Amino acid sequence: MQALGRAIAERRPVAGLDSTSPLHGLRRRSVGTWDVVAQSIAAIAPAGVVLVNPITMAGRAGSWAFVVMAFTVAMVVLLAAAIAVFARRIASTGSLYTFVTRGLGPVAGIVAGAALGLGYAAIAISTLRGASDRTISLLRQAGLPAEGGGWQAVVVLIFGLLIALIAVRGLRPSTRVMLVIEIVAVVAVVAISAIVLAATGWDLSALVPDGDEPIDPTVLFSAVGVGLIAFVGFESGVALGPESRRPLATVPRALLWTVIAVGAVLLFGAAAQLTGQAAQPEGPDHPELPLVRLGEDAGLAGLGPAVDLIIVLSFFACSLASTTALARLCFVMSRERLLPSLLGRTSQRFGTPAAASVAAVALVVAVPLGWIAATGSAEGSRAISSPASIVGFIVAYLLVSAAAPVFLRRIGEFTWRAALPGIVSALVLGWALGFYLVALEHGTGLAITGGLLAATVLLCLLRAARRPGLLQGLGLYDSPVASDSIGGAAPPVRRS
Repeated sequence: MQALGRAIAERRPVAGLDSTSPLHGLRRRSVGTWDVVAQSIAAIAPAGVVLVNPITMAGRAGSWAFVVMAFTVAMVVLLAAAIAVFARRIASTGSLYTFVTRGLGPVAGIVAGAALGLGYAAIAISTLRGASDRTISLLRQAGLPAEGGGWQAVVVLIFGLLIALIAVRGLRPSTRVMLVIEIVAVVAVVAISAIVLAATGWDLSALVPDGDEPIDPTVLFSAVGVGLIAFVGFESGVALGPESRRPLATVPRALLWTVIAVGAVLLFGAAAQLTGQAAQPEGPDHPELPLVRLGEDAGLAGLGPAVDLIIVLSFFACSLASTTALARLCFVMSRERLLPSLLGRTSQRFGTPAAASVAAVALVVAVPLGWIAATGSAEGSRAISSPASIVGFIVAYLLVSAAAPVFLRRIGEFTWRAALPGIVSALVLGWALGFYLVALEHGTGLAITGGLLAATVLLCLLRAARRPGLLQGLGLYDSPVASDSIGGAAPPVRRS
């Protein structure tokens, strides 16, 4: 304590600290834990996922759907623990890309970065399309003649402009918007789920697997891949590390809070969905049908439009969060010269990667608009965005899980307790990816996904080959600067 008091009193600058961070331009230490949590939760879109994912899972895993979901939640907790190995030691906008680079080397890092970018883009496109579809449905229910691709194109463009405006203006407005949207949506979904469970008399027998139903490992592990889509993006809060206060404590804590909270909400909502499906299995094929029908039977009149509105809000927040994470990934890869230097520029007014944000939004909006122009509807894009998101994220998660124990050994901090989550999650994710690829029905979507991933990696490697020393400089992360120390920056040296 005497040494600390003396350092505060003397305020001597610390020698050897740079004046700027490698990620300079971002508004460092400007957001708190809740902003990181908001980013991660919004990227998951728990309200929208609860309303759509469980019935999709039931169609693939049958009576084992709830068990597979519970297994997926446990696996994601292990994955979060593996990511926390890096998050407790490194704060980087590059997120998993930087972590894999530091653990497995630059080539594996480029693969992880390409896969993560593909996943973020696919999720942002998918949820933007989903939000526009539900908005069109609401407009029709309001009596407007919202028919044809023109209406959908206009809605996509409006959502895209809103996302660009929020993303460019800064993290705090962005995360607060996402947090408010998701809190409202999650509270509404939990309330509806509780009402539905009460309407069924809390009969949870539908969650117990049918003993006569055979266990097909291919189906179950491919279902884990589908279940994982309910959590993709939970790690996106890591990308806010350099901009958060006390990042090495804030980010790991936010990761675990997000996974535990969202896992609980998902399992509760899935119980309501699967129980409702068992109680009233007949009816048109709408993924949220059990909640809507049983909710209306329980006295919630006009629940259908309310569910549509919840999904619109949740999917919009998810598209915003995924675009935010994609922009920051492009920003750090640009600073490392893997991408054009324009994407590495920041807004002096807002302290955000404005150029990368605008480019990310343009990509996310261009895909559905192009699909609408070509086919009259954006619905067909699902055949590509779905496998792209699942494969992209599983590859990135698999690599970061494998990188965690290697990184611990490299820095001399390896223990089996710290390394085990990464080892286990890497094995499970490897099996899930293999079984998902075997069971994949849309070969065209997989081929396009593989082509995009391979092309991105190849372009990055070719760019690196033309710039000697570039690969060795990958893996940038935020580091203390002179102004962070008690003594502050040293005064400039005067030249006589």
